[in-house]
Amino acid sequence: MPVCAWCLQLSVITNLRNPTLKARHWEEIETVLETQFTVEEPLTLGRLVQIDAFHFAEDLEEISGKASSEAGLESILKKVCR
Repeated sequence: MPVCAWCLQLSVITNLRNPTLKARHWEEIETVLETQFTVEEPLTLGRLVQIDAFHFAEDLEEISGKASSEAGLESILKKVCR
């Protein structure tokens, strides 16, 4: 597999492991990927390949970035409201 393909996969995995992703973001991810994640079928590399998640790298990056931005704003609001 070419190095650039690995970089793309790593990027998608990193975005999906973003600790600031909340339920609303996962709902968006499920919509983009046209699938639902369940406890019975954990999110694995094989599953990501199966659902063709790597073709949605830009969408997933956008959702992950939005989650990070929202978390930053929430943090600022908590500091201001103290």
